[in-house]
Amino acid sequence: MESAEMAQDLKEQSGQKTVFTSSTAIDLPEHRKQVIEACLRMGYFPVGMEHWPAQDADAETVCLREVDRADVFVGIYAFRYGWVPPAHKVSITELEYQRAVVKSKAPAAVLHGRKSPSSP
Repeated sequence: MESAEMAQDLKEQSGQKTVFTSSTAIDLPEHRKQVIEACLRMGYFPVGMEHWPAQDADAETVCLREVDRADVFVGIYAFRYGWVPPAHKVSITELEYQRAVVKSKAPAAVLHGRKSPSSP
């Protein structure tokens, strides 16, 4: 059993709600950290790329699977659009958001409009 599947089993056993955090990887690490800390303070289990082990599946498959498994979706958007996988016209970040909408995950978005990419 993969680590992600083990985590899912533990989550289901505990009844703890999960929050998938979506953003581009490079420009928003402090923002992601703040969302993760807020989730933990509120009793939610944060799910995001920084917690995943290496996997055989491609990034798109893993990301969308984790969006499907999560109870809540939080997108953090700012300066970068994100990586566009081959055979797609939109970024993984946008694919995650679209999947959350389709799966009725009640997506929440955090928009960052400051001029400095490093400002949390």
